[in-house]
Amino acid sequence: MKLAMGKLKDAVAHAPDVTERDRSLVPEIEKIDAAYAPVALAIVAMTHDGHRDEAIAKMNADCRPLLAALLKSTGDFIAYEQAGAEQSTGIAQVNQAVASIDEGTQQNAALVEESAAAAESLKQQAVGLMEVIRGFNTGDRQHAMA
Repeated sequence: MKLAMGKLKDAVAHAPDVTERDRSLVPEIEKIDAAYAPVALAIVAMTHDGHRDEAIAKMNADCRPLLAALLKSTGDFIAYEQAGAEQSTGIAQVNQAVASIDEGTQQNAALVEESAAAAESLKQQAVGLMEVIRGFNTGDRQHAMA
């Protein structure tokens, strides 16, 4: 994501026909992206710690609105640029960078969902392993009495 944001900033900075609207949308996209990163990391941490339900709740409460805002901002940016009479090579580079950010964001969302599924699978395997372990006689009388 940082690489894509860097490309977007560079494209906007060097494009000869960039408007003030273009320049104002870049910080908006960057602000949303900066807010999204810690939320995504927190969700991944929750799934790895076995807090699947909390991770899903956080994704729905915090992640999805940020993704929607990012998609709206990038969509606004693209729509604004397409409304212009002509798009120069610089604008095409900006659009490509925005598309790259959008793709990365969607990949991050998919990874969060995959992590939640993996955490649930590990939890189920751990429960199964505990059931198998309970069947072994360890010779521990206290354990046998319990």
